[in-house]
Amino acid sequence: MPKRLTDSQKWADPWFRNLAKPYREFWIYICDTCDHAGLWKKDFELASFCLREEINESEAIKHFDGRIVNLSEKWFIPKFLKFQYEILNLKRPVCFSVVKILKRELEPNLFLRYVKPLLLKEECKSLHDHSEMIKSKSKSKSKRKDKEVILLTEHHINGHKEFTEYWCNEFFRRFASKYVFQAAKDGSIVKRLLQTHSLEDLKLLAEAFFEDKDEFVEKAGRTLGIFSTQINRIAQNMSIIKFRKAVKDGSPKS
Repeated sequence: MPKRLTDSQKWADPWFRNLAKPYREFWIYICDTCDHAGLWKKDFELASFCLREEINESEAIKHFDGRIVNLSEKWFIPKFLKFQYEILNLKRPVCFSVVKILKRELEPNLFLRYVKPLLLKEECKSLHDHSEMIKSKSKSKSKRKDKEVILLTEHHINGHKEFTEYWCNEFFRRFASKYVFQAAKDGSIVKRLLQTHSLEDLKLLAEAFFEDKDEFVEKAGRTLGIFSTQINRIAQNMSIIKFRKAVKDGSPKS
């Protein structure tokens, strides 16, 4: 169970004393249940259940005006930081985590207003340098990833088109009938198969599939859908045939 400091002087604060009973308890509740960065994830249903009082968001915002920052899905309690940590020392893991979280969750102007004043001057520079380093690494990684995606996409597009043409031509050559290629279904199958097999290997497997005498294949038909369900068996059979051929070719003549 996480432990944190609590302000025993809050009972002497006129603002706290003058709060309506449900919202006085609610203030204690959000200070206890927010995370270590002072962020409370909005859940008024749970709060109402725990406090056994109906808590209204708009009413709560009126009561806590100036003491919370209303984000889209969370509330930020600025005074929580000052009270719990006094100074955000980035050498302390918990403080470093707090700053990292708030840099992500808060708008830049809010971060500068509420977080930066609690940082030491040298740590402001350290944080800036760290942020710039992360940005630089992120940009470099993003560029590499984009380049890889472009190359991969081009490879798949070219391979997809070539294999589709090969399949349709081979089907017509063998059965004197045009293969009815279903763009969505068959296209998805080809795309998936090209992720695990090279174009040349896929052509060899397709050729073996067209020549396969398996009873199920004979009945089900020579479609890409059936091909995808049989490809592992065909690949295994081809490996066995290659292995036997290699053994035979390498064995001494009698």
